[in-house]
Amino acid sequence: MLRKFLFWIAGDRPMRRIGTAFIDRVTGEPVHYFVDEYGSLWLATHRWSLFRIPSKRVQR
Repeated sequence: MLRKFLFWIAGDRPMRRIGTAFIDRVTGEPVHYFVDEYGSLWLATHRWSLFRIPSKRVQR
């Protein structure tokens, strides 16, 4: 219960990296696939990233 509350406060962060997606052409940073505590997939540059995009990739 406390663990879920702490993830809720932190916006489901930190996330776990599960793979690399691509290199951003503008910033030159690698963009990775991440999964949060609830199993949602995201594209982000690092595990504490404030800006992230939901991924439509199917997890196997």
